[in-house]
Amino acid sequence: MRALIDTNVLFSALLAVARPSAPIAELVNCAIRNEYSMLVPEEVLGELLDVWERKQSFHPAISDEQARRFVQLLRNIAEIIRPSADPIPRVFRDRGDDFLLTACVMGRADYLVTGDRDILDIRDSLSQPGILTVTEFLGMFSVHGSQSPRSRDALAVSRTPAN
Repeated sequence: MRALIDTNVLFSALLAVARPSAPIAELVNCAIRNEYSMLVPEEVLGELLDVWERKQSFHPAISDEQARRFVQLLRNIAEIIRPSADPIPRVFRDRGDDFLLTACVMGRADYLVTGDRDILDIRDSLSQPGILTVTEFLGMFSVHGSQSPRSRDALAVSRTPAN
């Protein structure tokens, strides 16, 4: 199963670095355990760091180094989808989200996982990919809510301060 993960979901997962027991952390854990193939557009990684830099209020909970390590973890566990050189068709109300469907096609995604209401509102009008919330996506896994020692260790890389 292949799932493309939207920026808002990954930002929530980044915040879970400070709270590894948060349900959103399981999204990353499932990818670490190879229970699905996580797809992340290159644009999303850039947007994630951009949002991180603009949201100064989150810095006390998570350091800049932890944020960079989290992005590196994503680069290690996810298949990074490069931007399309072709024109991107208009689909969503927010033109800035249209690249997500192109990335889904390029990455052969079965699902787009998002918390974006505009995207979720049109999911019934699209046949592929399936558009799911994090809760709906995680509900597909029988181990939902559990963490193996291996996945906890991998997430610890994001939480551990640099030497």
